[in-house]
Parts: sequence; C-alpha cells; structure tokens
Amino acid sequence: MALLWSYYAVFSLEQQSYLNSRFWVEFPKPLIRAIVAIQLISLVGFLIAFFAPSGLITGRKVTNAPHFACLFFAGSVAWAFLARSALDGGGTVPMLLTIVSLVVAAIANIMLLLASIKARNHTASIGLLLLALTVVLSDGILWNIMLARAMT
Repeated sequence: MALLWSYYAVFSLEQQSYLNSRFWVEFPKPLIRAIVAIQLISLVGFLIAFFAPSGLITGRKVTNAPHFACLFFAGSVAWAFLARSALDGGGTVPMLLTIVSLVVAAIANIMLLLASIKARNHTASIGLLLLALTVVLSDGILWNIMLARAMT
C-alpha cells in the first residue's frame, strides 16, 4: 500500500501524461514504449512473486525474504519522492539519493530472487525474475544512467 501511495502522491501532482512525464529524463519515445510494455510484464511478476498462493507471502518460506522485501519496498517508496526532488532542481545530493534508492531496490530484488531459488520456491522465482526486468535493468541500470546524464 505504501508503494502505491507514494507513486500516487508524486505522480498525481504532475501535469503530463505518463508517457510524456518528465520522469522519463530524456528517454527516446520508442524506448519509453518498450519499457512500458516491460513494466506491465514486471507488474504481473510482482503480483506472482508476492501474492500468488505459492508466492513469498503464503508459499514456501524463503530465508530472509521479509528483510529483503523491506529493503525493496523502502527503496521503491523513497524513489518517487527523491526523484521528484532531484528533478525539481534539488542538486547532486537528491540525484545521488535517487540513484541509491533504485540500487537498493534492485539489489533487494536480486537477493529475493536468489533466496527464492535456493528455497525452491519456483513461483516466487518466476515472479521475481519478471519483476527484475524493470527493477534491475530498466530502473537500476538504465534509468539511473539517464538521470545522471540529464543532471550532469
């Protein structure tokens, strides 16, 4: 719920549509469309990983999943507010904190994936792999590079 609230709190104040949002920090339009398609796949992965009957919440127990999940959600919730601050001209510190928030979320996603594979929770593993397409590749790497490039 906190994740949805944080995104609503930030994005409801924006004037542009999602595809034209300033949060795309100079991404080319074809890449934005591709990433949005990947985000939809990752959303399905998120739902599978956390909420499927055999996912992280009710399925086979995954060692340290609550800790990694907390890190994942903390990084994800913080990102929306930090990104808005950075894009509003907050300077180098908000930019670096924004990047760190996505790196924390990406590392937590990777650790959850590794732990779920070790626990043989295949449902969670599949969901986390799909989620990682956005959290690790699109956000943790690509978005961070684009933000740093746009702000330096």
